[in-house]
Amino acid sequence: MANPRFSILSEDFAADPYRYPAQLREQAPVHYAPAIDSYFLSRYQDVKRVLTDHQAFSTETLQVRAEPVMRGPVLAQMTGAEHTANRLAEGDRPAARPTSPRPFGAL
Repeated sequence: MANPRFSILSEDFAADPYRYPAQLREQAPVHYAPAIDSYFLSRYQDVKRVLTDHQAFSTETLQVRAEPVMRGPVLAQMTGAEHTANRLAEGDRPAARPTSPRPFGAL
């Protein structure tokens, strides 16, 4: 059984990241990782709220964290037509395709 205090930087996580989501949903649905000063959400409804409640949640930290690495804004910072155009431009990559919670049920 996976430890809910996992580290995304650990060898265990790198070797088998798919063993963690189910336990995190049960034991630590909002998990803070101090090593990278980030939160992980493992429940669909929580993720949906973060992505849609723009009054409570912001992508401002991505300006400091992601933009220097990605050399510009990332999809999470974009809205409307800009987001759609960039997502479709990357559409041949599986991670960029629209999805639903159904495929992740077995994880």
